Amino acid sequence: MSENMAQKRTLIYCWILTFVSLVNFQTSICEEHIPLKCYGTPADLVFVVDSSSSIWPSNFTKQLEFIQYMIDRLDVGMNKLQVRVGIVTFSDWAMVNAYLMQSRDKSVLKWKIGLIKQIQGRTNIANALNTLVSRVYKAENGARLGVKRIAILLTDGISQTHKTAALVAKRCRKENIEIFAIGIGNRIRYDELSELVSRPRWKYLIHAPSYEDLNRIKNVIIRKTCRNLCRNIMADVYFLMDSSSSIRKTDFRKQLHILRKVISKFQLGSNKTRVAVSFFTHQFLPVWKLNDLQDKSAILRRIKSLKYLEGATKTGYALYKVRTQGFIWQNQQNADQILIVFTDGQSSDYKRTRYEAKLLKRRGVKIFVVGIGPYVDKEELNSIASTPSIEYVHTFDSFNSLSMTSGILNVKACSAVKQMFFNDQNVCNKTQETDLMFVVNNHLIGYNKTEKIVNVVAEIIDLLGNESPIRTGMMYDDCETKEDIPLGSLQEKTAFIQRIDKIKFNSFAGMIRKLRLNVFPVEDIKTKNSSRRIGFLFLDEVSNINDFNVIREVKRSLGNGIQLYVVVIGDRVDISTIERNIAPRERIIIIPSYNDLKSLLPSKFTEKLCRLKESSQHSQLAST
Repeated sequence: MSENMAQKRTLIYCWILTFVSLVNFQTSICEEHIPLKCYGTPADLVFVVDSSSSIWPSNFTKQLEFIQYMIDRLDVGMNKLQVRVGIVTFSDWAMVNAYLMQSRDKSVLKWKIGLIKQIQGRTNIANALNTLVSRVYKAENGARLGVKRIAILLTDGISQTHKTAALVAKRCRKENIEIFAIGIGNRIRYDELSELVSRPRWKYLIHAPSYEDLNRIKNVIIRKTCRNLCRNIMADVYFLMDSSSSIRKTDFRKQLHILRKVISKFQLGSNKTRVAVSFFTHQFLPVWKLNDLQDKSAILRRIKSLKYLEGATKTGYALYKVRTQGFIWQNQQNADQILIVFTDGQSSDYKRTRYEAKLLKRRGVKIFVVGIGPYVDKEELNSIASTPSIEYVHTFDSFNSLSMTSGILNVKACSAVKQMFFNDQNVCNKTQETDLMFVVNNHLIGYNKTEKIVNVVAEIIDLLGNESPIRTGMMYDDCETKEDIPLGSLQEKTAFIQRIDKIKFNSFAGMIRKLRLNVFPVEDIKTKNSSRRIGFLFLDEVSNINDFNVIREVKRSLGNGIQLYVVVIGDRVDISTIERNIAPRERIIIIPSYNDLKSLLPSKFTEKLCRLKESSQHSQLAST
């Protein structure tokens, strides 16, 4: 067979595969109406972008816009469950436009991508891949161990260094880098590209007939990079399906079809995902329980055989049954618990619905709500679902539109399993009581920054709930009592201003002293030996952590059994000084800026306070 004929056959094969991928994806996800997002899947993702002379400037811009779209759909950030993104452009030589460690701010990253200039020159893919493996995927540049590594190569030309590129690609694959290649246009040598991509080739080699077609395949790429989302997930997923009289028989059958479609995507097993299904009207009908045999084919057959029910919409009663009989609270170790509620109407026991949903969420259940049709009460859906509602509440005009987008439920549910929620069942030590005081030097940092701290603390307190063993409080730096200005003691403006200038607010050392003497006095420690006592300190660049009085008060607090955790805000604080004077590294939380507090602190709070083993802070600071 001639080389030309082989190339044509390869081209036809890739066209067919791309077409099939597009058709399958559009029927399951409906990309035009609901753009797919990928959350909960940590990855180090690098775009390798052709910048050679064969690309028109307008088409080079389309490549950058494609990458910006992708970043919008990914959970980009520096947390351990987020995606880090790098950018490499190449022609004769390769340039690193963004390292993985620069993924802290998605908006800044997109802005940087918009500024990338076309290099021009020949198509040297070998140099680009060598840059990838020798520079980008290095720990010092932000690459992580144990995290999926994905490279997406975009090119529209023939490589000038094909044989060398194939060798470097092999080296990349040995370094566990998955290589996707998007060949754009009709000048591509697919036999060459197929030697670069990971195996099996048909999964990793994608054809875009033109740069305009990048828009059509962008969600295909997202799905391929997230394809393992529902594999080997240890979770209990409970489907609660509305079968009341408001649902027509034809829609009931569509609901069963959707349910079977969603369940078919999970890997089931006693040590993987377990599913349960129940239907409800004013009655409650268990169909498959969590402790039943997790045989996927048997579950799907059982669902297919179900008969239409009728009755009122007693959602609250159904949630009560799920809470008391559905979930197995002594469930799989480390298994998350997810409830997906389908309904097309308002509940007839509204107050009970809110109450039962609240109890489930307090037990650590993550609740998704799918509302179908024009008669759903969105306020009620929000009250049932976990927060934020934008992630956990999904409404559809009809069962037909839900059927087209059912795949998003798998993505959402599997993502939820991999996200850290600090009100999960076993997040905090349920056997040890903890008294925790948040300490804020509000006079020093100012009103605006204090308000941001207060908002995130309020969110943490709310999500811990009343049943948490952690009792919380908050302490500010009021002016000292002796500095109060009594009524009638000042008669003129000048004297008032002079007195105000002399007022002394509590210093940082003074606040730690107040924590030790007033909040956690030694007398209480003698009578409550079982409780942990924790001070949670907020610091930024204006905090004086080298003050001798601070060091002395820290030592005294430690001597009284008070554990100190520190939230460092900004990048202008010397962490080594905090480690030396206040707290060991495992009790320090670093937040890039005040704007990042609300999105980052809750999960870091859980990770530091609840998951780490208690260490002896006193012994680590004994040498200071």
